[in-house]
Amino acid sequence: MTERKCATMQKKSDRLEAELEMTRKQLQYARSDALSRRRHGPCSKSTKLSQSFDAGALNCDSSFAKSGEKSVVNDLQEKIASLSKELQKKDAIIESERVAHRAQLKDFITAVKVAERYREETKSELAR
Repeated sequence: MTERKCATMQKKSDRLEAELEMTRKQLQYARSDALSRRRHGPCSKSTKLSQSFDAGALNCDSSFAKSGEKSVVNDLQEKIASLSKELQKKDAIIESERVAHRAQLKDFITAVKVAERYREETKSELAR
């Protein structure tokens, strides 16, 4: 029973870590995209196709005017902030899951040691 709980906790922890990694990648992507847009200004025709794929991933228009650039940067900063908050929440969840998992693991190890000690005592009593 305890082994199943440990396995379930481990699977849940692995899933949360995968979600956390995906969120980190999204956050890094949003940051790098915001920085590249800030550095390079409006999109040129040669990079318009590749940036349209990026824009589709970020759900924004890749061809924007200088007046609209600030709003796009603000949108990206809001997205970065929301992803950061989500990342912090998932970090907290993972840490609490790890603490719970460690506690269960310690309990399981203690139970195994007690069972082994009891078995050894029983064997020694039977041998007498």
